[in-house]
Amino acid sequence: MSSLQEGQVIECSQVSDIRGGTPPKESRLAAELEARGSGTLDSRTVTVCSGLDLVNITYNNFVAPNEKTAKAWIQCLRKVTHNFKASNVCPMTSLMKQ
Repeated sequence: MSSLQEGQVIECSQVSDIRGGTPPKESRLAAELEARGSGTLDSRTVTVCSGLDLVNITYNNFVAPNEKTAKAWIQCLRKVTHNFKASNVCPMTSLMKQ
């Protein structure tokens, strides 16, 4: 990865929903993504909804190589983000870790 590429980090406590996504509306991009994997693009797309509140929500879309992988991503991400202990960490514990 070159130094010009940037990444994005999503805080697990800010994730409100993980669901099967919808393919991109741009036809050229959708056709390219459809050709790269096996199965339909609808079944391979995963959408992660996150934000600090319920008004300002960011949607991040991911495309898996196949439908089985997309389902595994959804199940595993839901286990991590909907974990009660992880969602309700004591603020003092977080400060101590920092």
